[in-house]
Amino acid sequence: MFADFLSTLREFATSKKFIATVGGILITQAAKRGLNLPPESVNQITAVVIAYIVGQGVADHGKAAAQIDAVSAAAARNEPEAMAAVTKMSGPPKDAPRISDAR
Repeated sequence: MFADFLSTLREFATSKKFIATVGGILITQAAKRGLNLPPESVNQITAVVIAYIVGQGVADHGKAAAQIDAVSAAAARNEPEAMAAVTKMSGPPKDAPRISDAR
């Protein structure tokens, strides 16, 4: 359980969206506590951070959709690599038979 937590924490720490969020929070809090930035500047920085996070989310969605399309096409052609790609993307289903069992 602790290993899963550390793995998740590592994923967050390397996420561009997470880093941008933490940076935005730090700048906002520093401005409130004496960084002497005008409120307009803080608002502009916050808007840029939000736009970046939304843009990364859209890019991530596009990557996931492209992976799903590629695996679906390979599965439709009955390629053996398709199941390996599905397993790599999501992990094996708990009840799924192995490919070797199906043949």
